[in-house]
Amino acid sequence: MVVNPSTISYEFEWVDKSKNPLFRCSTMRGTIHSGKKYEMVFEYLPESLDTQESDWSFHISHNKITMPFLLIGWAAEPELHFSKSKVDFGQVIVGAKSKQVVTIENRETVPYPFTFDTLGANSAVTFSPSSGVIPPQGAQPVEITFSPKTEDPYNYTLNCVVKKALAPLTCNVKGEGYMTHDTLRVQEPNGSLVPLNSHGLNTVNLGTTQVNGNVSKRFMLTNQGRYNMDYKWQLAPNPFITLSNMIGTVLPGGNSTVDVTYAPTKEGKLIDYKMTCKVTNGSTYSVLLNATAANPLAHFSWEEYDFGPCFVYNPAVEPMSTVLTVTNRDKQPISIDSMFENKEHLELNVASFILNPNEKRDVKITFYPRDVTSYFETLHFSLNDLTRVSV
Repeated sequence: MVVNPSTISYEFEWVDKSKNPLFRCSTMRGTIHSGKKYEMVFEYLPESLDTQESDWSFHISHNKITMPFLLIGWAAEPELHFSKSKVDFGQVIVGAKSKQVVTIENRETVPYPFTFDTLGANSAVTFSPSSGVIPPQGAQPVEITFSPKTEDPYNYTLNCVVKKALAPLTCNVKGEGYMTHDTLRVQEPNGSLVPLNSHGLNTVNLGTTQVNGNVSKRFMLTNQGRYNMDYKWQLAPNPFITLSNMIGTVLPGGNSTVDVTYAPTKEGKLIDYKMTCKVTNGSTYSVLLNATAANPLAHFSWEEYDFGPCFVYNPAVEPMSTVLTVTNRDKQPISIDSMFENKEHLELNVASFILNPNEKRDVKITFYPRDVTSYFETLHFSLNDLTRVSV
């Protein structure tokens, strides 16, 4: 501010002696009227935080008055910063998206426009908004999205350019893309493991089992990746089907075995029974099971026999007897066990035996009546220790 206390007006002029482009005068020349004040305006436009100087002179030509002035300027960055300088997304499955929010905080009393430098069209990191204005004494949330495209580590530096700030605000963003590497195999009778297809249906034949027996298949899930792998089996309710493990976790480089057991209690067929193994963030395997449940094909020559009227047993007379013929009409051997304990009035000449396919065996049954009365007995035979036949 310059005051003219005299009774005449004066013309003035400022002379820039240093020619420092960071300093600028908006009132290079003018007239100060008698008894008036004149406001002189200088601007400082810093490009760094270094202290700057500029020599100027104030000149009144009418009186040949010259006064030197030294202008000194320094700068300070506005108080703006990210709420956190690092964002770590950790491991994210390739193709999936993970989001985190950081905040740009403004502690100044004036608003500041900002804009982010682009990372490129193929970047795995995006952010929103990409530009805006941070209100005074306020904050602007920024949502950062990480979506890895390949199984690699990623590391980016986000540059947020703030108007009137000398340096951009920076935030380091890193993460790693990973994929699940899984293989499901089924064990064959010879012990070999056959891989299953995750892009179609896999038919697995359990074969034939006897009623009240069981047949099993072992499935092996292998984790060939670098991280733990979770899995879950899904299947429709069936009282004859059980799995040893419905859910589980497979460690890197490890295996998990699941035994599927078919234990029927009646004759029938299992046709295209669907089971699904779903690996979290990995493959889905669909398996169709087929099996048959049947009773052993053992044929008994009769189901009922009547000795008719008989004399009371006399050791001097040959007792009454008959023959029950058992034939194996199956393709597998059948073990046959008599569950009848010989009694005083009835005896069987054999307790247990094994019949090969197409083989037959006669069981002699002898009747020794001891009293004048009626006799009735039921003979039970166990086939393979699972199925019972009565005559």
